[in-house]
Amino acid sequence: MKTALLCGPIVPAYGCIPSPLYVLGERASEKEHDRGVPFVGKAGETLHKWFHHAKLDLDSYRRWNVCIDYKRDNLKPLRWEIERDRLGVQTDIFRCQPKVIVAVGVHATRWCLKSRSNLGEVHGKTFPVQIGD
Repeated sequence: MKTALLCGPIVPAYGCIPSPLYVLGERASEKEHDRGVPFVGKAGETLHKWFHHAKLDLDSYRRWNVCIDYKRDNLKPLRWEIERDRLGVQTDIFRCQPKVIVAVGVHATRWCLKSRSNLGEVHGKTFPVQIGD
């Protein structure tokens, strides 16, 4: 098992607690690192547009990433990094008690489903999930 040390600075979870909706991404971008808030970079701009179309305000919900530290060039999270951060993310989700988790990206989707599914198999579908062991 890999060390529990973080490789970079943490970009903390953001948003209200409790939150009926939890947006779970992969890893913070440089812009998110600079501002200290998840989903304010390119993916966040797209997500804000989708939420606006649905008449929702993304800032009214909790959001974080499966890999909580920032790495230059927004490297994809490695499996051991995701597992290193799993308990912290699970704890935050438990505190929020969301009714819906929006998984953004393949790593977040696999984190929620606890499987190696590819996005083509699960895109646009809903799944009941249990967070934790």
